[in-house]
Amino acid sequence: MGKQIIQGCFMPITHTLKENLMLKNILIFLMMICLALLPRDALAQDENIWSNPINVSVSGSSSSPSFVIDSKGNTHIFWLDEFDDLMYARFDGTSWSTPQPVNSPSEVFVPKLYLGANNQIHAFWVDDEGNLYYRWSNSDNLGNSGVWSAPVLISDGVAAFDAVTDTDGVVHLAYALTIESENRPAGVYYRKTNLNASTWQQPVRIYTSRYFRSLNSDTANVQISATGNEGANQVFLAWENRPLKALFFARSLNGGNDWEPPIEIVSQLTRPSPTTPYNVQIANLSDQVLLVYQDGQPGLSCSQSFQYSEDGGANWSEPRRILEEVPGCATTSELLNYQNQYLLLMTGNRDQILLTAWNGLRWSESRQQSEMIQTYDADSRTFLTLTNQQISIDSDGLLNLVASDLERKDIWWKERKMNDIGDWFQEGSLWKPIETINNSDIRFTSITATTDTAGWVHVFWNLAGDEELGLPQNTIYYSRWENQRVWSNRIAIQRAFNSYLDQLSASIDPATNKLLLVWKDGLEGEIYFSAVPANQAVIASSWTPPIKISSPSQVGDSPSILVDPNGVIVVVYAVPINEGRGIYLTTSKDGGVTWSEPVKVLDGATLKIEMMNDPQLSIGSDLQYHLLWKRYKFNASRSQPVELYYSRSTDQGRTWVEISQLSNLPVFWSRILVSANGTIHRFWQESNNGQVEVWHEYSFNNGQSWERIKPFSLFGEKIGAPAVIEDSSGRVHLLQIIKPAENLYTLQHLIWETNWMNQQAKDITIDSISALGSPNALVTENGYLGVIIPVEIFNSAVNQPEYRLIFTGQTLDDLPLIETPDSSPPTSNDFPSIPSEPASPTEQNAPPMIEPTKPINVTPTASLSPTIGILIGMFFSILVIAGVLVFRFLNKLNT
Repeated sequence: MGKQIIQGCFMPITHTLKENLMLKNILIFLMMICLALLPRDALAQDENIWSNPINVSVSGSSSSPSFVIDSKGNTHIFWLDEFDDLMYARFDGTSWSTPQPVNSPSEVFVPKLYLGANNQIHAFWVDDEGNLYYRWSNSDNLGNSGVWSAPVLISDGVAAFDAVTDTDGVVHLAYALTIESENRPAGVYYRKTNLNASTWQQPVRIYTSRYFRSLNSDTANVQISATGNEGANQVFLAWENRPLKALFFARSLNGGNDWEPPIEIVSQLTRPSPTTPYNVQIANLSDQVLLVYQDGQPGLSCSQSFQYSEDGGANWSEPRRILEEVPGCATTSELLNYQNQYLLLMTGNRDQILLTAWNGLRWSESRQQSEMIQTYDADSRTFLTLTNQQISIDSDGLLNLVASDLERKDIWWKERKMNDIGDWFQEGSLWKPIETINNSDIRFTSITATTDTAGWVHVFWNLAGDEELGLPQNTIYYSRWENQRVWSNRIAIQRAFNSYLDQLSASIDPATNKLLLVWKDGLEGEIYFSAVPANQAVIASSWTPPIKISSPSQVGDSPSILVDPNGVIVVVYAVPINEGRGIYLTTSKDGGVTWSEPVKVLDGATLKIEMMNDPQLSIGSDLQYHLLWKRYKFNASRSQPVELYYSRSTDQGRTWVEISQLSNLPVFWSRILVSANGTIHRFWQESNNGQVEVWHEYSFNNGQSWERIKPFSLFGEKIGAPAVIEDSSGRVHLLQIIKPAENLYTLQHLIWETNWMNQQAKDITIDSISALGSPNALVTENGYLGVIIPVEIFNSAVNQPEYRLIFTGQTLDDLPLIETPDSSPPTSNDFPSIPSEPASPTEQNAPPMIEPTKPINVTPTASLSPTIGILIGMFFSILVIAGVLVFRFLNKLNT
């Protein structure tokens, strides 16, 4: 964003700056304003960690490089020359040798090179007929044909292969066979050498499929990795079958001697959309096995996904998205081990190359590498575009890059320091990269979330059902974020007794660390409750059987659950219409085992309200109840909210000392909360003549009087409703999705202490977004702000919508508690069996006249999105130009 602000602010200056002191001072002042808007990371520059590029070929007409770094630190490069065929050069740590034409290990085909034990270099290549050959050498100079072993024909009909060496010096090879004979069907095969790689064992058939007959070098892919100690190596294979749109895995736990049957890691039977997994990469980090693959329609659109196994491939995590905020589809991908500390993923397309690290727990922030996509040629003083990038890690931990350029057609080498790789996990942005909780071909509905005492995040949702009737499905789904690391597989935890369920609400009992869940079941409006110890929530059978907690003869709606300071579980819900209409409370003092009879605390008939709904309850540390609710009316056979009310009770709902109207406009969202320091906040979003406005009032004295905030402005269209949540210090966080420009969505973040302060925003840069839902927010016990957002994208690979539930967050600063006036200590929370009759709104508790108030407005600062930065820069450009014109006009008058 900083670049855009600088351009917007300073471009006019070069055309308007004169030798006038007053004008200079004006412009300098405006420059200072622009610089003040720059985010910190826009001013910081990375150190120069790439070496100067070396032109290895110095000849042009060169392409298709391949290289290896031996155990002595020598770098060996082979490439094709348009006139001299196979070329070779080596770097001995001091200087590069003169390029020379060679006829070994092959005469005209560039070999793929692997480093083995005892400085052995293993070379494989496939000729134009699909024959796979092998040779090895342990010489420091691979350009001498006499140092290579005799060529060995591994197999004919090979479309793809991969090899690896283990700690015993054994070479393990996997290849895709695309021709068939009577005893050798098409599929995936494995071979290995003896300890000194002098002989090859017979091929082992791993997987067969007649679909492999149609594959070629562009569509076939098989990958291999090995791990373990000397004499106890494990070998892993991964491959895809593109015609079947499936991804497979196989393993040998005894060094390739015996193989377990393949398992289907990605299957169309378990996928929400019929996309194709392809370009799989496999690597090991200690005992962990990691798969990274693209998912979509090859050549058109795709996303990047990964799965991992902690037990050597016996069990696998759910597929997760990676690089979701990186636009475009990668055309190249390579995964390699960095000194057994990280796995390093290189992904690239024509416009950019990224490096991303995996530390066994999570992915780092991706680092764009301009030095890998272009290089500067000092001789011609031009920038050249690189292609065919190959990478390797040397014994000093340096990343070596070899590539060819498109313009001059030379071979280039450079290296990069990697001592900053640990910093990649400490993102410059406060916000963490976006993760996908779950994806589906059906829209997400009724999303709710809570956090437990260990800081784990728990998310519940339903899926849309009959779109014409607007009814959801009959299943509650669940996933959790474990140890701020990874999302668990989705499971179904409850099913409706009637045709559907809806309106989920979740909370945590901090005394027992139990998850509490309520929902509405079916058109009869039955309210049900279930609970589970938080650490057992992923086991569906651990959830308690649903308990009906609403009155049997009434249609309940909009349930909400919370726990008061004394550990009593409180559920509030509405009966919107008919004779029993009103707001109801029911409680449990034994963790949800038994429940009190529902009590009508606000009577719609007494209040002369035909329809009321959407109760929002918050309970302070003094056990005072604070309630928001809405009055509805029917409009064209649909109910619509027309007024918002606030009610307060000082005796746990027996009587209500205040019923006041907050808005007489359509209110589509509202929240009330009591922060840790006792401040009461009430929020609502209303529509006023087509303008969507968010309002906020707060009270320091238990709701006896209220203050309104000063106005601010939000840049862009508001998408959905905001989310508000408090942290342990008493601060309130408001999160709102904004659309500042076409095809750009930003998660806006504000914090309220004594006024609203804008925080760093988060751009949601997922490709092909069609729509976003309202965010859900929470703050964990250890101070992590998490945000869940439903997203709809258009999947061009299958020409239909795809729905994702995404997650991002940030660690909050450890700030002290905000001090507010002391509140009275808690009193008894015995719940009344019969409430006192509320006063009519026509009497002393009648809703007061609505005074003009001002909506929440968000002033952007340096932490806003890049697009907003451009707009700010343009604004100050206009100021600069206007100032110059005014000055010239005044100067002309003076002369």
